[in-house]
Amino acid sequence: MNTLGQFALFGFLGWVLENAFSDYAGPRHSQWVPGKLPFYPAYAIGGLLVLHTAPRMKQLPIPVRAVIYAGGLSALELGACKLERAMGVKQWSYENGACVDVMHALAWGGLALLVEGVGVKS
Repeated sequence: MNTLGQFALFGFLGWVLENAFSDYAGPRHSQWVPGKLPFYPAYAIGGLLVLHTAPRMKQLPIPVRAVIYAGGLSALELGACKLERAMGVKQWSYENGACVDVMHALAWGGLALLVEGVGVKS
């Protein structure tokens, strides 16, 4: 699959994942407001970042990679959140109104390892 296809796939799967999580956890944990398209750009960019950095990090131990992914993807999430706030748009916030939190950062690290395992050829 080419990069544009991967971008579209990750954006759509992120939209599905976010909506499924919101339905499961309830509005207390996520205030997701889907746009007109079933697509979320932060997931699309994050997926591509994982796919394109994973081959360079394969030699690192899994816990180290998880921490790197958690930090990098949380930084991406923070940037997206700040951009949305600057534009006057609010698509999500966590329980305390923050853009990122530790539990979600850990989830990002685990999700990135999953993407790495499925999407990266050795």
